[in-house]
Amino acid sequence: MRWLYLSATFLMFTGCGDVEWFPENTTVTAPAGSAAAPTAFTFPDKTAVEADADRRIPSESDIVTVQGNNPAGWTVSFADTTPDAESAVIINGVTFIEGTQRILPNQTLQIRHVPSPVVGASSITTVTVGTHTTQFRTVTVP
Repeated sequence: MRWLYLSATFLMFTGCGDVEWFPENTTVTAPAGSAAAPTAFTFPDKTAVEADADRRIPSESDIVTVQGNNPAGWTVSFADTTPDAESAVIINGVTFIEGTQRILPNQTLQIRHVPSPVVGASSITTVTVGTHTTQFRTVTVP
């Protein structure tokens, strides 16, 4: 008799209220600008880079501090859009010449590439941090 009473009580309480015992899977999307992308930043163009085809001296961007709401950080990838630019990213003073890297909030980022030896030409390195993409551009002068 006690078993019947407990079973009835259990069935009565499990059917009450708005409790969803087996909810469907749901996907939670992070708000825009949080984990997917750091706070937007840019690298100012350098427009007075002297032509020097012999030495191929690299030019470096300004240093930016990457900020945002992602303790795990973001991936950093970069690509030359100019042949022979030999681009590199510098994260907290450490230079990486290839591959995808990782940057954490409040770390510094800088871009380095070799400007074009052609007067009036631009060298461009595109860098993506998380989902934020920007460019560093140099323009060669005589």
